[in-house]
Amino acid sequence: MKEKILFITADAGEAGVVRQMLQTVAVNVEHAHDLDEADRRIAEESYGAVVTEAVIPDGCWRDVLRWMHRKRPDTPLIVTNAVADAEFWLDALEQGAYDVLVQPFAPSEVQRIVLNALSDPVSMPQRTSARIQPAS
Repeated sequence: MKEKILFITADAGEAGVVRQMLQTVAVNVEHAHDLDEADRRIAEESYGAVVTEAVIPDGCWRDVLRWMHRKRPDTPLIVTNAVADAEFWLDALEQGAYDVLVQPFAPSEVQRIVLNALSDPVSMPQRTSARIQPAS
């Protein structure tokens, strides 16, 4: 049975590109246009991971993260962004995201991050507390 992820993006073409990248590693990609549609899909299906663009029609990655924390805290969230500098990456990880994918997507990077997220059993609250450690 194939693993399955949900990709929240307003761009159906981009979802198709990611779908093609992940077919070779036996991962199904389902598409939700916005958080409202994602909420309906997650109520009906179980996903191994969720990928979201940093900005979506009805919110942003932080809204998705809060929603995931309430609805599916054991499902890793990967954030995509065209400008993923160190500050953005650190902020996303500190808030509990699994990782950040930089656009335009490199197939090997998409495959590596998604497959790692699918095999990582650490829940969102554990990821957040493990990453936010006081400096010694």
